[in-house]
Amino acid sequence: MDHHAEKSINKLDRTDTNVCVSGTVIVKNHEFFVIDDGTGQIQINFNQEFSGDYVRVFGRLIPYEEGMQVNALIVQDFNKIDKVLYNKIKEIIK
Repeated sequence: MDHHAEKSINKLDRTDTNVCVSGTVIVKNHEFFVIDDGTGQIQINFNQEFSGDYVRVFGRLIPYEEGMQVNALIVQDFNKIDKVLYNKIKEIIK
């Protein structure tokens, strides 16, 4: 099924197309940023301004020889989300 199923970064598969990931922004510039969700890190291609250092990203997974990255369609500011509770909910609804 091709939908934006939220996954942990370490669970992303090269066959995934539309994905949703969330994590802490650890690198940010005008063309991309990198998030870390505690299981891994991934580059997010997004050249628009956004706020927040904890975000949820909806986008298209792009596999390449050295790994994967996401071309973001939507970046949501998740700074006000209770991260511990949110991660528990993600585990329950897997």
